[in-house]
Amino acid sequence: MTAVGKGEGRLDHQALERWASSILCSIDVDAGDADTIARCLVEADLRGHHSHGVDLLPAYVRGFVEGHLNPTPEVRIVRDSGGVVVVDGDNGLGHVVADFCCDVAIERARQFGVAAVSARSSNHFGMAGHWPLKAVRAQLIGHATTNGPMVMAPWGGRTASICNNPLSWGIPAGTEPPILLDMALTAGARGKIRLANQRNEPIPEGWALDRDGLPTTDAQRALDGVMVPLAEHKGSGLAIVNEVLASALSGASFLGAIAEATMASSGVHKSWGNGHFFFMLDPEALRPLDEFLAHVDAIIRELRATPRAVGSPGVEVPGARSAANEQRCRRDGVELDVGTISKLHELGTKYGLDIPS
Repeated sequence: MTAVGKGEGRLDHQALERWASSILCSIDVDAGDADTIARCLVEADLRGHHSHGVDLLPAYVRGFVEGHLNPTPEVRIVRDSGGVVVVDGDNGLGHVVADFCCDVAIERARQFGVAAVSARSSNHFGMAGHWPLKAVRAQLIGHATTNGPMVMAPWGGRTASICNNPLSWGIPAGTEPPILLDMALTAGARGKIRLANQRNEPIPEGWALDRDGLPTTDAQRALDGVMVPLAEHKGSGLAIVNEVLASALSGASFLGAIAEATMASSGVHKSWGNGHFFFMLDPEALRPLDEFLAHVDAIIRELRATPRAVGSPGVEVPGARSAANEQRCRRDGVELDVGTISKLHELGTKYGLDIPS
């Protein structure tokens, strides 16, 4: 591990991925599933989304060891209407369920031009952007959303009664980086609050309310309280729509039926039984692919040419910064802070597999 600053370090991403997979295999997670989970965790770190990276591995491991999660799920299609499919995740970790769903969606989108896959009996599926990125790599447009534990107060409320229900869209481009929009529907990401608490740092104003319904910048008070929606009623409305898409189409658990304890509060991933929704579209079903990709490139370049606002670095499309971060970290190593490194050392010591040096 190479020091990069106070409380930080860099690890080779391939070695980190192999180590994370080995930890999961050591607790009897299916080897192929372990590779999938490890790959997703490290990809999140590569792209700078550390709240959904290897920092979550200890909570996942506890979930498997304590019997909350199924280490060898039989993920299967339970309803098949060609371009529309329902998948049962058999209480597997969401990365495994979502990966299966996306493989099905890619196959059906190529066959029918469009595909919608709804999943149930699943769990946390990590960074929402993983799944549209998978579509983009297949030259498809992709969308993903999910529900989860209640951490956000809908607009007009003061107690948590809905998840932040993130959404993500991925659009392939030609020579430009693909467009990847990945956003939670809270004013700030709960995972970032968890990391701020781990680092003893404050959070920005307007992100959360404490348990008394008062605004707070204290990360622990925020975790004990509730998140507030992005853009007031607009983010709240989108979260409600995503709740329906993620649960009502497949019959997944929703709102209060999902586990009350979050990973941030308990340090363990308990079974959620939640759902996901994936949508994929083949641009080539509508026009020649090369024309579509060139069109997207032209949009990106024209937007980037917008005159900069005072104090701004300029206009960039969603996902460009994360793509640049991934390229840099693949070359120089994944950046992890001291809190995450300490947690991984403790986990590795417990299972006789210390993190790579």
